[in-house]
Amino acid sequence: MSFLWQRVPQEFVNQIIPDGSEVRLYRRPTGHLDLVTDSATFGIKPASPEDERRLDEVEAAGSSCVTVTAHPARPKQPTPAAPPRRRTGNPHPPASPADEPFTLRVHIYAPAVGLAVPLSTGLLLDVDDAVLEDATKYADRADTVSVASVMEFMRRELFLEPRPGAPANARRMVVSAGPAGSFEAGFRVHGPGLMADVEKNSADYHIVRLLSSVHDQRGASHKALAVGSIDFRDMTARQRDRERIQQGLDLVANQNGYLAMWDRYQELEARHIRGRIRDFGTIRYTKVKVESDGRCVFTVDLDRALPRTRAALESTTAAERIEIEAAAEVPASVTDTAMTDREWLVASRAQKVRAWIGEPLEYDSVTETLRLAATLNDQKDPPPQGWLYLAHRGDQRRLDRREKAMQKLRIDGTHIPALSTLLEGGSWPQPTRRRITKLSPSALSCFAPHGPTPAQREAVLTALNTPDVAIIQGPPGTGKTQVIAALVNQLGDLAQGGEVAGSTLLTSFQHAAVDHLVTRGWVFGLPPLKVDSRGRGSKVALDTWRIDAARAADLRLRERPVGQHLAARRAAAELAATYRAAPVPPEFLPQFLDQVLTQLGDISDRSLVGELRSHRDRAERHRIRAAAMADSDLRADLLPYIRSLRCTVTGFEDDGPRTARALLTRLDLADSPLFDGISYQESLRTAASTASPQPELLNSLAALRDALLDRLTARIRLPEVTVADPMIADLLDRFAAQLAEAVTRSPDAIAAALLDYRDDLRSDPEGVDDTLRAYTVSLASTCQQAVSKAMGP
Repeated sequence: MSFLWQRVPQEFVNQIIPDGSEVRLYRRPTGHLDLVTDSATFGIKPASPEDERRLDEVEAAGSSCVTVTAHPARPKQPTPAAPPRRRTGNPHPPASPADEPFTLRVHIYAPAVGLAVPLSTGLLLDVDDAVLEDATKYADRADTVSVASVMEFMRRELFLEPRPGAPANARRMVVSAGPAGSFEAGFRVHGPGLMADVEKNSADYHIVRLLSSVHDQRGASHKALAVGSIDFRDMTARQRDRERIQQGLDLVANQNGYLAMWDRYQELEARHIRGRIRDFGTIRYTKVKVESDGRCVFTVDLDRALPRTRAALESTTAAERIEIEAAAEVPASVTDTAMTDREWLVASRAQKVRAWIGEPLEYDSVTETLRLAATLNDQKDPPPQGWLYLAHRGDQRRLDRREKAMQKLRIDGTHIPALSTLLEGGSWPQPTRRRITKLSPSALSCFAPHGPTPAQREAVLTALNTPDVAIIQGPPGTGKTQVIAALVNQLGDLAQGGEVAGSTLLTSFQHAAVDHLVTRGWVFGLPPLKVDSRGRGSKVALDTWRIDAARAADLRLRERPVGQHLAARRAAAELAATYRAAPVPPEFLPQFLDQVLTQLGDISDRSLVGELRSHRDRAERHRIRAAAMADSDLRADLLPYIRSLRCTVTGFEDDGPRTARALLTRLDLADSPLFDGISYQESLRTAASTASPQPELLNSLAALRDALLDRLTARIRLPEVTVADPMIADLLDRFAAQLAEAVTRSPDAIAAALLDYRDDLRSDPEGVDDTLRAYTVSLASTCQQAVSKAMGP
C-alpha cells in the first residue's frame, strides 16, 4: 500500500526509515492515521482510494498482520496547500517531493487457532540435544558454543520482535499447522532463513528438528501468527538429567552428604550384628563326634554359659534358622566389647579365623549335646575341643564389600565418572549428544506382539538417554524384563561399528533371576554368556542356542532351490566315507540303509533308490534269519519232530504218515525264515496221505530231514571284523555322484554357506561355544560374581 506523509516531528524530518523495518498502523479515535516506529509516531494517509480500501482490510485483521517498509522511507513535511493557479501552458505542474508516496508491505496472517498464547502463561519450546546438533548446520561457530548461544541464535532466526509499542515479552512467530491441519499436535515455525518443526508432547511443545527455509513450500494463506510470551527452554539431556538427579539427591544433601549417611548406616548395621552375637553368647564344647552324613554332635558345657545363651540356643533351634561357627579360639570380633563400632568394622575385616559352620538341628538338654548340620561343602572337621558362637562371616563379607565400594567412591575409582559428585548432589560436565527419541526395531520386537506400553517406552528411552545411573521401578508383572531385553538390544544397535562383545552386564543377587535374564536378553540372535565359577546355567543357554540355530539353518537350507540337493550330496559323501571307514555290522545294516533312504530317497534317482531298497530288504532278511538261528526255543521245539521223520520202509509203515503230518504242522506254525529255500510241503503232504511209500518218496524224505537238520543245527558265525559290502559302498558313491551333478547344474553359494554353518553347529559344539564367548554382546552374572576373578579383566 502507498501512503503520503501528513505530520512529521521536526526532529525526524529526513531521517531514513530502513528498508524492511517493521512499523505499526494505528487509527486514532479522531479518525487520523498514525505510523508508529520504535522511536517516533508519524501522521500518514492513503495515497489513493484503492489504498484506502486495502487499509480497511488491514485494520480488520488487527494484530494478525505484520507491516514493514518496502523501501527506505524518508519522512518529509507535507507541502502546504497552494492557491488556485491561473491557466498557463502547463496544466500539470511537478509535484513537491513531500507529496511523493512511500510504500508499506503488509503481511496478513490468520490467527493461530488452537495455539492461543496468553501473556500470563506463555509458551516454551523445548530444545534438546538433537536440535543443538541441527543448529550447527546453520549457525556460525560463535552461536554454538553453548546452549544459551544456540537459543539466542534461534530467537533471531525464528521470532519476530514485539510490535512497536507492545510489551517487551510479546514475541511473535509465523507458524503453519501440522499434518493434521491444526495446531494441537504440532506446527512449523517459519523464519526468513530457518524453520523449526514442533511437536506436542503431553502438555509441552518440543522442537523436533531445524531445517532451511529453502524447503518452505507453504504459501502465506496457510500461515498464521502466534503472539505472546514465547521463548525456548533448555531440555537437553544434560540439563534434564541434572534436574532429575538433583531432585532425588536433595534429601541426601540435606543430611550432610550421601557418603556420611552411608558411613553411619555401616556403623548401625555393625552395632546390630554385634548385639546379636552378644545376645547369643559363647558355648564351650569338650567333645565332637562327626557322623557319616557330615553332621556333627557337640558335647557342650552350658554351666558356665550365660542364662541368655541357653535360652537363645533353645529358642533358636525351635524358631529361626541361624548358623553357628565352631573354632578352637573365640575371635576378637565376638569377645571384645570395648571397641567402637567403627573399630569393630576394621578389626572384623582384618581377622582370619578358620571355623567350621553348621546349622542347629536339635539340642538335647539331658545329654547336653547339640547336633549341627554342615552348611558349607568341603569343610574340614571342627577342632576336638573349642567354642561355639553365632556365625557372622556372611555379615562380615557384606560389610566388607560395602566398605570397598565406599572407598572407590571416595577416590573416584568407579566406572561411572564423578559418581561421588553425583551422589553428593554436585554437577559435572558432559558432552552434548543427540538424544534418542525412538526405539529400534530390535528393541520393539522384545514387546511383541502388542508393543510396549507408554510406561515401558518411557522407561527404555529414559535409561538410554541417562548418562550414568537410571533406576526403573515397577511391581511384578509390569514388564521390567521386557524393558531390560529392549535396553540391551538397542544398546547393541547403538554400539555397532565399535567394540560390541561383552559390552553389557546383566546382573542380580540370585542365580534364578540371572538365568531368567539370560533367556530374555538375546542380542543379534546371540544369548548372553553367564559367567559363573561353578558353571551353573552357562551351558544351557549356549546349547539351546546351538540346537535352535542348527534347526533354523536346516529350514532355510530346505527353502533354497538347490539346498536339498546340496545337503543330500554332502550326506551321501559322508555316509559313503563312514561306511568304508567303519562298516556297519549286519545286524544294524537295515537301520543304516533306512537312514540313507530317509536322507536321500526323496530327491535321488528312482533307479538308485530301487537298488538301495533291494539291498535293504536282503539285509533285513539276513538279519531276521540270523535272529531265528539264535532262537534256542525254536530249535528245541522242532528238533524232535525232524528227527522222528520216518525215512525207511519199516519205520514208515509203523507211524510214517503221522510223523510227516506232525512235522508239516510244526513247520507251518513256526513260519521261520530259517527254512527259506527248503521245499518241504509237497513231500510231507504226500507222505501224510500214503500208507505204502515208494522208494523215491523215502529218498526225498531222507534228503528233507538232512536239510532241515543242517539248517537247524547250523550257526551263523559273524566275522570278527565287519567288512564293507562293495556293492553297497559303490551304490553310495553313485548316489553322491548323481547329487553332485544336480548341484553343479545349479550352483548356489548361499546354500553352500548355510550347509557349512549347519554342519559346524552340529559337529563342533566346542568351537561354537568359543565363538559365542568371543562375540556375544551381553554377559550375565550374580552381583558377587560380577566383581570376582571369573569375570576376568
